[in-house]
Amino acid sequence: MSTSDMYTDVSELGHVKTTIGLVIGIIVSIAFVSAGVYFSLDDKNKHTKEVTAIISKIIDVCHSSYDKNNIQHVDCDILIHYEYEGKSYNPITPIHTTDGYKMIGGPVTIYIDPSNPSDYSMSSLEMERKSGWLFIVLGVVILAISFFMYWLSYRYKAFAALQGVQFGLGGLGGGQQW
Repeated sequence: MSTSDMYTDVSELGHVKTTIGLVIGIIVSIAFVSAGVYFSLDDKNKHTKEVTAIISKIIDVCHSSYDKNNIQHVDCDILIHYEYEGKSYNPITPIHTTDGYKMIGGPVTIYIDPSNPSDYSMSSLEMERKSGWLFIVLGVVILAISFFMYWLSYRYKAFAALQGVQFGLGGLGGGQQW
């Protein structure tokens, strides 16, 4: 087998890798864009009014943990009390928080449905819509990168050969170890 034949074979393997990457990219992109559209257009979340609630009870003890980047995360289950338009609300369902240590009498931000003030959430409609747009943008970026890699492999034989070598050495991950 000549060097030219080997170069051609390796570049064909690169075409296979980028084609598989394109198919996976399309599937992931569809999933991200679909989730983004769902979150962006979801009108079920009526929690549009921000209210400061007061912590009335801490259920059990707040638990602290550290992730692999040594960032602390604190989980607490709390009961709250809040007022809206002169009426007092004391929900009996605990809220799970992850944004730091809590103390009785301390404030916590919640979002309520103004037409039904006893209906509350830790996230607002606006937060869900922003998350939805983020998913849409990520889906488009993933699709663009997948198409660009596919295009590069068919436009430049050297790029395809490089992809083929990476595919041969390390599978779809390109030889990278995470």
